[in-house]
Amino acid sequence: MIGTLAYNPAHNFAGRVANAYRDYIFHAVLRTPARDFYQNDTAYQQPGDVRKMDVVCDLLTRGVDLSLRDRIGDTILHTVCGDLGPPDLDNETEGYPFLKLFLGRGDDGHGEGIRGACMSLINAQNSGWINEEGQQQIFWHTPLGVAILYNNLACARLLLENGADPNIPGEWGEPPIYFAVRNDSLATVNLLLDAGAKGTAQTYSQIRSSQVEAALASRDRVG
Repeated sequence: MIGTLAYNPAHNFAGRVANAYRDYIFHAVLRTPARDFYQNDTAYQQPGDVRKMDVVCDLLTRGVDLSLRDRIGDTILHTVCGDLGPPDLDNETEGYPFLKLFLGRGDDGHGEGIRGACMSLINAQNSGWINEEGQQQIFWHTPLGVAILYNNLACARLLLENGADPNIPGEWGEPPIYFAVRNDSLATVNLLLDAGAKGTAQTYSQIRSSQVEAALASRDRVG
């Protein structure tokens, strides 16, 4: 479909979807679960994740402004670090291959231009949106904060490897480790502690298991 539309020079792939949400096309594609990418012609059937990756790669060649925010104030990094399907804290979501595409080098990425644009967003906080009452609503999470919130360990590790700050606060003014502790994810807590994360007093109030408590106590770094 993208290739077909490209034959019309008037089509603007950097524009917005013509629906009530008015999201940018690229954000809408990223947020759409891979299972919703389908073809009726069985001769060309591919797994949904392969078809989605093909569409995303095609759009990256068509002048998309990667710095634009979606309707709730998220960057593209926030989107792929979040949950693109039913909530599931026990498994990685499908966003990791796209984060790797944006931040990867060489064969792992889509090129230094894309990587450079996305690296400039790595510590960007959610900028929020205006609700129906005209009030500003802001989550404040960075992409790392979103990855931790959804227990997406692979995304979190890749962000940290590329210089993400583990101590930028998100929702409620709490850093990512607060949400890792709240999720009772020992692996995520250790990942953040290894990266220099500092807990707050409220972080300790979220402890649910002795393993997480011991991990925090072994570092004893409170902001």
